[in-house]
Amino acid sequence: TRSAFASQGRSAGLGVIGSDPFCIAGTPPEAVRLCLGGPSTRQQITHGLEVLAHALEGSPALASAYI
Repeated sequence: TRSAFASQGRSAGLGVIGSDPFCIAGTPPEAVRLCLGGPSTRQQITHGLEVLAHALEGSPALASAYI
């Protein structure tokens, strides 16, 4: 779920949040938003995106919904 994926990202120190706060009507989609503005180096961005990629590899069905 979006909340489980966001929680996993946050536990790895990433700025990931579920779509709930961004949905103004109806049921929020199974999606997340992530922030790329916080890291101070490209190495940190690379590491964060690698963590997210690894999480998505764990569930191919979810990967297609998030990419």
